[in-house]
Amino acid sequence: MEKISIKKKDPSRQKSHNLAELLISELKQNKPIPHSRFYTDSELCKKSGYNLLTVRKAVSRLSALGYIYRIQGKGTLISPRCSKLSIIIVFTNNSSFEQDYQFLGFQANLARYANELSTVLNTVLLTAEHFIAQADDLRYYYPDLGVVIFYKNIDPLIKTFARLADNCIPHLFVGSDSRLSNIEKTKINYYVYSEKSIADAALSHLAGQGRRSIAFIGNNLPIGKARLEAAREACKHFSINLFPENIFIFDTIEDLYPSLIRFFSRPLNFDAILSSGDVFAFQAIQALTRLGISVPEKVAVIGIDNTVLNIHIIPPLSSIEIQPVSELRTCLKDIIKLLDNPLTRIQKKFKIQVVKREST
Repeated sequence: MEKISIKKKDPSRQKSHNLAELLISELKQNKPIPHSRFYTDSELCKKSGYNLLTVRKAVSRLSALGYIYRIQGKGTLISPRCSKLSIIIVFTNNSSFEQDYQFLGFQANLARYANELSTVLNTVLLTAEHFIAQADDLRYYYPDLGVVIFYKNIDPLIKTFARLADNCIPHLFVGSDSRLSNIEKTKINYYVYSEKSIADAALSHLAGQGRRSIAFIGNNLPIGKARLEAAREACKHFSINLFPENIFIFDTIEDLYPSLIRFFSRPLNFDAILSSGDVFAFQAIQALTRLGISVPEKVAVIGIDNTVLNIHIIPPLSSIEIQPVSELRTCLKDIIKLLDNPLTRIQKKFKIQVVKREST
């Protein structure tokens, strides 16, 4: 590493903070080789003129922020944090990784825009269980860690936020605003989509087509319940009927299709369907088609998520896009800001939009 020029900064601030900021500035400017040797404490004392206690506090801060890391027997080394963006994305369970099409789009777009910004993106996927087990030692397991992203479900992870803050690890929640209480909203960084905005957009679209009564399809999970409540309120606003008998809630997706066949076999008193997820809407369209009920002439169908499969359904599925591409670009830039300053406060909402196709 090149020689460092230490100059005293604002004397009113702690000397260790001054030194840490100067060292961070040098690391960013010089872009040293990852895993190369960092200064020893004695070398920093000699170069900076600060005492050993101040130097150790500054070094601890750099380590907490992920710029350097220690290995017994090798000393203090430069973290890849200085040359790439490394993030941990935390899910609730193992199956989510490959089955969540919304996430696959989120991850792909982050990688694309990271490349545009000349940032190497290293993504680590962890279940909530594994993350909680490693929360106190994340720097040990992932010395190049930059940001922890909690994706969609935050309920079992709330208690870890204080530990992340104590270790100066930047974090960001990405998901539904229904998963955050008012207290939590004041404490954490987030990019959320509003369930109210989603329901309003869907019902406004259906009302504009003259639809006057809908059925709702959703699962029995918290997100499904939140979307049902939002749909009820939106129906009142747009003067659309949502009768109790037209609320279809299911427990397991394996039984969804045969249950929908039975649900649609009775006389229908609705002319549109709002599904709380695109995957459920796919099966609704298949069940309606099998029963000879034309989509959208007889019943319009709209989903939520706008997955990559929507254009391949017959007819192609209209949907609410809750993480538009332009928003993900801004989200990535804010994630990079968190790397530069873990104290940055980010609290934003995704702008949602209706993607109209032939199913409505």
